[in-house]
Amino acid sequence: MNRAAFVPVAALVIATQSCRSNDTSAGAREAFGTEILVLSDRSSACSDCIRLSETVVLGDTAGDGYVVHTDYVVRDSLGNYWLGQYKDMIKVFDGKGRYLRRVGRAGGGPGEFSIPMPMYADASGRVHVLDPSLARETLFRRDFEVDTVRPFPAGMMRAVPLRDGHRYVANAPQLLTADGIGLPLHLTRGRDVVRSFGTSGTGIVSPFSLVRVVATDAHGRIFSTWPFDYLIEIWADDGRRLAAFQGPTLSEVAPQPGAFTDDHPPVTKVIAMQADAEGRLWVLIWRVKKDWRANMREVPMSGGRTILQPNDGLLNHMYDSRLDVLDLTTGTIVARWTGNRLFGAFTDEARLVEFRVLRGGTPQLALWRYGLENAR
Repeated sequence: MNRAAFVPVAALVIATQSCRSNDTSAGAREAFGTEILVLSDRSSACSDCIRLSETVVLGDTAGDGYVVHTDYVVRDSLGNYWLGQYKDMIKVFDGKGRYLRRVGRAGGGPGEFSIPMPMYADASGRVHVLDPSLARETLFRRDFEVDTVRPFPAGMMRAVPLRDGHRYVANAPQLLTADGIGLPLHLTRGRDVVRSFGTSGTGIVSPFSLVRVVATDAHGRIFSTWPFDYLIEIWADDGRRLAAFQGPTLSEVAPQPGAFTDDHPPVTKVIAMQADAEGRLWVLIWRVKKDWRANMREVPMSGGRTILQPNDGLLNHMYDSRLDVLDLTTGTIVARWTGNRLFGAFTDEARLVEFRVLRGGTPQLALWRYGLENAR
């Protein structure tokens, strides 16, 4: 999340068009009873004005600095990088990519974790770390000591902070409060779910359809989309939908939960979003490669069923990355970049996280600064 400034949604001036679909999100559209603003995916969108530059590589080939693929990377006030490792500790590297130390260990006491997820560094220099398994948030000082431990709702799938430093927007279908059943977005404060919103229509709603990609801006606005339908919705923190923008079709194949097969291929999907300081929204998309099937191996299962898995388990055999830059004041995709890299997340200060694997199989994370130049 960054400190972006957005033009007020009321100032948006773009042509509107009613939008209907029979996909999973159609119920949400009908439930609002409002028009959806269709993004102009013009052919003149700039294809060479997105600038990417690698800034640092994290992860040693051996020893304590070995890393795993993670979406949770936070840069603290001293320029150090905190990496969640999907197990009981965090690994910290300095600004030049040198391994410094680990933070945390297994357990339930202060500074102990089950699955720590670094979220952001606040204005006081503290790093905020969520652990949904232990239902709490831990704040670390610059000296890596615990400052504060606060409760947090269990069952969270994704979460992004609001800039007040006390609230999160969680995408957590498991947060089944009396007012939250079947709703994808939950505003939390401490252990409490303050508000649930983002209706998904009527009838039985599967957890699969409730998954959202979420971002926020410095004004408390909330951006969400279902990964497989490029419908960007903008919400106020009181649960009101302020606007909605329909992007281009991502895939002609309907998404399905479960393992990949020839009848159930991978589909192009939205992975992350980030607002920039000029009031634009950056959307990170994984685009299925044309030759994805050639990079898969067949795995026989019981009952004669065969599933497909990427060679060496690497997702970059299946996907390229695509960046779309949305100007929501004009309803236009103003720039687009596509390349053979597997970016997995945005971090603070206009950086992308790339997961890569060295020839010998060692995983590393590369951080890339991104920006926009000369967009029309």
